[in-house]
Amino acid sequence: MNETSQVLHQIYTQYGSAVFKDKHRLISFIKDLLNNKDTYMLTLAVNQGVAISIIDTVNSENDSRAIGIIISELVSRYMWQDDLATMVVNYFVYAKFGKYVETNITIESAAPSNLPPPTDNNQFLIANKVLVKYKGALENIAIPSGVTSIGDRAFYNCSSVRTLTMPSSVSSIGNEAFFNCRNLTSLQLPSKFKTIGVRAFFNCTSLTHFTIPKGVKAIQTETFSDCRSLKTVDIPSTVDAIGDSAFDCCSNIESITIPRSVRNIGNYAFKGCSILRSIETPESVRNIGNEAFGNCFELCNAQLLEGVSSIGFSIFNGCQKLEYIVVPSTLKTIKTKITSNRYADQTVSIAKMEVLVPGDKIWSLLTKSY
Repeated sequence: MNETSQVLHQIYTQYGSAVFKDKHRLISFIKDLLNNKDTYMLTLAVNQGVAISIIDTVNSENDSRAIGIIISELVSRYMWQDDLATMVVNYFVYAKFGKYVETNITIESAAPSNLPPPTDNNQFLIANKVLVKYKGALENIAIPSGVTSIGDRAFYNCSSVRTLTMPSSVSSIGNEAFFNCRNLTSLQLPSKFKTIGVRAFFNCTSLTHFTIPKGVKAIQTETFSDCRSLKTVDIPSTVDAIGDSAFDCCSNIESITIPRSVRNIGNYAFKGCSILRSIETPESVRNIGNEAFGNCFELCNAQLLEGVSSIGFSIFNGCQKLEYIVVPSTLKTIKTKITSNRYADQTVSIAKMEVLVPGDKIWSLLTKSY
């Protein structure tokens, strides 16, 4: 029994069949408990339904028909090599029954043996047109043509990568895809791009400029958080939401233009953009989250145009150089903090667009430190 078999059997023994039917939980266990050459193959197999199929359809380690169908699915649908498909299914069978499957299984309706495996050379693990994992150590990377998506954590902690080019076929980047790629300085996304995942560029501390393609509808939670060298970001008119902490601690952003399409700005969205000097929210914005512009130490003025109706607590906390804030007549509620985890909406009444200065009552609600 090798390490991979032992870890999977341990998970099944301790948590039972329920965890094998929960893809996200099982993948989390595999990544936490296993760190060898099989880790990415197992997570790929889980995403492609192998663990669930073993639980639901295989009655014993000798159930060759059910096992053969699962192997056949990997080969014919997902283009695995026969031996890799058999090996990975073997691991999950052992996890459930504590015994290895016989190796002389007949694969039903198997695809021709010359189909490509789920890997594309020694640097990329690619399956079903998704770049699952980059395994190389190059500084300048060209993603192979035909890839349509960069998977979750595909370049996670890849400290070697500096520049990256993508084929026009790529339309999405998964969660934490470039997490902690500290030396990544530039990449250009294709024009038909649609989705950037949560924390996709978290802590990419060498990234200096970024253009979000038209078609992207939301900047997700912590997408660019801790990108401390980031100076400019071009946000297209298709974006309607800026998520929580999206640009948190982007301490080199000097200015940013929020397009007229944006309706919601999340909690801490621009917190720690310490050299940002001014901000203007367009008339499309309806809600601004807690401390959205907190600790923007160089912020001198802020203009919240007509449209915004709800503001989180202390959105300008720590903005000590702030000289004035323009607030609109549409503003109805400002959130106040009662305890560490309790909040209340305070109603405000503004007859017309108004310029606030230090000392005004509403000013204190917007700038109060907790």
